[in-house]
Amino acid sequence: MPTSEVWVGEKCTLVPSIRCSMRLVVTTIVLIINKLIDARAAFIEPAYDDIEVFRFIKRETNGDFNYLQLPTKHDGDKIVATESKTTEGQKEITQDYVLTPILAEQGRYSITYADGKTYQGVIDNKIKLIEPTLCST
Repeated sequence: MPTSEVWVGEKCTLVPSIRCSMRLVVTTIVLIINKLIDARAAFIEPAYDDIEVFRFIKRETNGDFNYLQLPTKHDGDKIVATESKTTEGQKEITQDYVLTPILAEQGRYSITYADGKTYQGVIDNKIKLIEPTLCST
């Protein structure tokens, strides 16, 4: 199987090539030196909405990871992220979270989420999420 070079920081790694007639989707997320680097950015130009969000990844009780983008609002010197959920009875519930600055000048904050755990993330514009396309090899 042919290989391709994938650059992560200053290090090059050889990985097997995957050919797809529709689209090559790489979903590897690499955590290097306390920086979150999304390997997809090397292959896909992300599209953004003009909505400010707090973006972070949280771990579910079953061990899976979930990617969240919560809209933010500025209230004086506080930044509040708001999560809206719809229950089975179609009732909308909102929860506000006050963000704690880590490196505010870089947009890095933490959130103490409803599960009681603290997660780190960034304030950025909302990334548009698209339906994934399946492809055959």
